[in-house]
Amino acid sequence: MSRALVTFVVLFVTWLLWSGVYEPLTIGLGVLSCAFVAWFSDRIDSESSPKTDLGFWIRLLIYLPWLLKEIVIANLEIARVICAPSLPISPQLLQVPSGPKTPMGQALYANSITLTPGTITLDLRDGTVLVHALCKGSSQGEMDRRCCAVEGTS
Repeated sequence: MSRALVTFVVLFVTWLLWSGVYEPLTIGLGVLSCAFVAWFSDRIDSESSPKTDLGFWIRLLIYLPWLLKEIVIANLEIARVICAPSLPISPQLLQVPSGPKTPMGQALYANSITLTPGTITLDLRDGTVLVHALCKGSSQGEMDRRCCAVEGTS
């Protein structure tokens, strides 16, 4: 079954359940709307999305638990810093080289940095990521290596 057909079916069933209106004209307009969105979505996807293989999705599923663990660790560290009476923060801007080469790999890396508490990606340009870090010692080396592995360029 094609991707556009699956998108259409999911959209139409969802629309039908949420609308609660079962008149022929309304259903016909719903079919047309869902068909247009499915067609447009498929067209955008085929034009702009890089093609990914099954290996990418498997590597991504392996990466996500590690990222979740890092998010929890960073949350605990930031909570410790905030709760400390001396508030030992030292905000800084870091220019970190980005290992991933593809736009998808770079986006994964930049978004992973932003998802980790205490750091936020400000810019991604020319293979360099500009990161604001709340504390010294915020290192992104392991994350960079793992994002390269997800991308398949490690």
